[in-house]
Amino acid sequence: MMVELDVYVKAGIITLFVFLFGLMFVKYIDQDRLDRLNAELDKVSYGSESARLLQLYTLVFNLSQNERCSYFGREMNQSMVRSMELASLLEKEKDNSLSGSYLNIKHKFLLTNMELYLYSRQYRASCETRMESLLYFYDGKAFCPGCLVAEGRLESLKQRCPDVRVFAFPYNSDESLLSLLVSKYGVATVPAIIRANDEKVGTVSDLGAISCVSR
Repeated sequence: MMVELDVYVKAGIITLFVFLFGLMFVKYIDQDRLDRLNAELDKVSYGSESARLLQLYTLVFNLSQNERCSYFGREMNQSMVRSMELASLLEKEKDNSLSGSYLNIKHKFLLTNMELYLYSRQYRASCETRMESLLYFYDGKAFCPGCLVAEGRLESLKQRCPDVRVFAFPYNSDESLLSLLVSKYGVATVPAIIRANDEKVGTVSDLGAISCVSR
């Protein structure tokens, strides 16, 4: 009887150990993913910080237009590449159990990405550039078949036109600053795509007519 009890106790201890090890392993994996997302977010944020410092530097030292545009262009390109990489990572991790930290990172990315979009508009307005910035609004709260089609077309456009940059935002976000952008362009249904000259793309099919070099 004592032997049987001892076996059950050992089995219980082993089961508990395996369970606790599993919890610790999952927590470690989640933390590793969060650390990676935070590291990528920092890289994107550096671009915005550099743009802000450039504005101040220009005011203090009267930087020439050519110097300003050259530096601004390099920083914008690097920041937008990092932004797209982070957006891809966030999409891959959205179904994983990352607690509220994932949502916090996503919220910070949303604001940073909006700041980059505004800087891209400023850059386009003041410097000679081949860059075309597109605003893409999608549904962030419900399944949107049309948005999947639009994203496929946008990806094809980016491959065809390397100078195209796509800034994607959920049109039904609770972020108040983003709601200003949604209101400005009168976005009521998605997908909705806005060009850098504030022209709204009529249909997803019209993306194929966008020229790779545009001002």
